[in-house]
Amino acid sequence: LKKENYRFSFILDYDSTWGRKSPEFIENKVNEYVKHIENQPLEKTKEQEEFLKQRISENNENMSTIRNKITHYTTMIFAFASALVYLFAKTSVVYSSNTLALIYYYILLTITVQVVNSALFLRKGMLISSFYQSSFKELRTSTYKHELIKSFYRDWFAKNDDVRYFAGIVKNAEKYLYRAICIGFIFFILITLSSNEDNQTGMHHFSNVYIIQYL
Repeated sequence: LKKENYRFSFILDYDSTWGRKSPEFIENKVNEYVKHIENQPLEKTKEQEEFLKQRISENNENMSTIRNKITHYTTMIFAFASALVYLFAKTSVVYSSNTLALIYYYILLTITVQVVNSALFLRKGMLISSFYQSSFKELRTSTYKHELIKSFYRDWFAKNDDVRYFAGIVKNAEKYLYRAICIGFIFFILITLSSNEDNQTGMHHFSNVYIIQYL
């Protein structure tokens, strides 16, 4: 209930609240893992190595699925943008009262905001292409006996974080997109019914005028 908590507008930055982990944070986790495996049996280290390889493969598949979804939703955005232009054109020719016209344009503005939000998330997902991972040079020049599993753990941790980050982008994008589609579908039915009523009113008015002129 503090006065400073009340604002006219509030911006939520996805990267500041759900952003990717920094390389320093990842390396700290890697170093913690290295300390953990320092004195464990070789058989257990081998088991963990196989487990990490399997998880890295699964994360790669998840990233591929996420990329496909980003491409799919981007195509839907372009298609829905065309429908949105049609709704704007349809609204401008509807013979309605000023109050109703304002309500129509407010709904269109709401749909537009949802589409723009979805497009911005998809753009963020497409622009990011750099990934933090181990290098072969580091593995080749290192004299540390567990360097291979250390590299696997680094790649797994980084990939796991990437999947979390990009999955959040896709979830936000589809939330705004589906919201826009639902509101747009309801609005399309509403504007179509309004157009039919206006056409019937216009035809009835024309018939009355024709009868008066005929008489």
